[in-house]
Amino acid sequence: MKRILLLLLCFLFVFSASASTFEIEEDYTVTVDKNALLAALYEADISSLRQAIDLGLISCQELTEYYLERIEAYNDTFQCFITLCDNAVEVAKQRDAALAKGNVRGSLFGIPIVVKDNIEYEGYPTTNGYAYANRAPSEKNAAVVQHLLDEGAVILGKTNMSAGAQDAICSTNAAGLQTFNAYNPNLASGGSSGGSAVAVCLNFAAAGLGTDTNVSLRYPSALNGCVSLRPTFDLVDNEGCILLNQKRDTVGAITRTVVDQAIMLDAMTGSSYSENLNENALDGMRIGILAEFSYPVQEIGFRSDDTLDDEIQAAFDQAVEELTMCGAEVVTVSIPTIFNDIANSSSPSDRLYAQLETLLDENNLSAIIYPTYLHTPHYTTKEYLDGKNIYALPYICNCATFSPLTGAPEITVPIGTHSTGAGIGMEILSLKNNDQLLLDIAYSYTKKYDHRASSSAAPSLYVGDMELTLHAFLMLYEQALEAAETQKAAATEPTTIEPTESTEETTASAPAEDDSENVSSDASLAWLWYIIAVVVVLFSCGVFYIVKRRKISPVASSESSE
Repeated sequence: MKRILLLLLCFLFVFSASASTFEIEEDYTVTVDKNALLAALYEADISSLRQAIDLGLISCQELTEYYLERIEAYNDTFQCFITLCDNAVEVAKQRDAALAKGNVRGSLFGIPIVVKDNIEYEGYPTTNGYAYANRAPSEKNAAVVQHLLDEGAVILGKTNMSAGAQDAICSTNAAGLQTFNAYNPNLASGGSSGGSAVAVCLNFAAAGLGTDTNVSLRYPSALNGCVSLRPTFDLVDNEGCILLNQKRDTVGAITRTVVDQAIMLDAMTGSSYSENLNENALDGMRIGILAEFSYPVQEIGFRSDDTLDDEIQAAFDQAVEELTMCGAEVVTVSIPTIFNDIANSSSPSDRLYAQLETLLDENNLSAIIYPTYLHTPHYTTKEYLDGKNIYALPYICNCATFSPLTGAPEITVPIGTHSTGAGIGMEILSLKNNDQLLLDIAYSYTKKYDHRASSSAAPSLYVGDMELTLHAFLMLYEQALEAAETQKAAATEPTTIEPTESTEETTASAPAEDDSENVSSDASLAWLWYIIAVVVVLFSCGVFYIVKRRKISPVASSESSE
């Protein structure tokens, strides 16, 4: 009885809320509560945003202004941008004009994107994290930016980064502008693509571009609850990017979901990774835990007692268990010389890659996994340093440098949240050109275990009657469209009644129904169902109360007789 009552209450809530969110007008068009739609844009994925644009629920200009409004509200706290692009709204208007003419093209049509400030965007300075007061605007787009624009993207701004992309701990440029962690502004954002990672986490854009020399895409993405793939070296065109190391640097995307990551890689390379995602990829797959990067060690490099943080260890262990629940077989493997090999390599090493190939081949592995980093990010305040009576903070040991030194692809996905608020990530590494495989593994895992968390430090600026994802909102909207079509068909379809001797005269003399009465009747149908639902719930409550009273009445009688 309790379960039935709960289901009825849920039905009543959903019905009444959706009735106020979607209205079928007298002309059978469906109008939506704009506030509810804007609330649903929070944490929206690229595919849903594209669908909302295609359905005419929101214009490219409105979507751009939605993100700019969030930037205005919260960016002063987190400092994600070096430059905001003052042409963004105008570009969005151009997208709307093309849409009106039917000239829609590209998987990113109307989608707002942010770009790390070592990647050229025509008309705006590219500072590379250095002083930009006298720097001339770029005269052309980087190849990767041009690809995104060709797919219809709208560039919102150039994001902050560490000077010269040389600092992985934080994203502080030469002018002293520091980007802070999206979950806890007292923590570092990670670097050097911290501006893009924090902006994406905070819903300042649908996705972002960054670059990666050592860990610059994946480390800030992990700290800020995002997904990022460092692609196979040279898969994405680096032309128009200011590189720190020609032999190691690559461009990549930062997104909130794996599907969005695949869509961005499609746009950057002209491929179709998103169309080939396999949610059952982990079923029967064999994956290795790289022991040296995943379990406490007594000595790493020059630091002693550099053990894995307990909470990170617990999150990683849980992720391993979740991988097995997805159908994977997970085993522990080892490369005993890995730390010395990395320390002795400044450029991609054939010897290191051969070790990776041998490890996967001899153990029949598709990929290896390990935590993105061993320790939480540093606090950034002077008070913290003074409280610890120290002048500087030691380097955080992260494990994500294996990929740059082999040229192999590696992806990070969220696996939890630390008590400090920082996100915790897991690295998945495979062989060169296995980018699709990594996306499949990440998709299969996150489809079942989604540890992505939104930031309570920058909540939605809008609240609707229902707390809906945009995907759910669109499903309800399409159901409302179908209901409107059904009502329209019922109202306009002529009704024929076979005349009989007793009814023929009545039929002939009866006046035709007024269309306005049909519209009024159809419009009130939703409220009729609502009233019925209320009656059913009240009746169920009464029955439940009577049954409960009957169950306890014998006990009460026996007590009174005593």
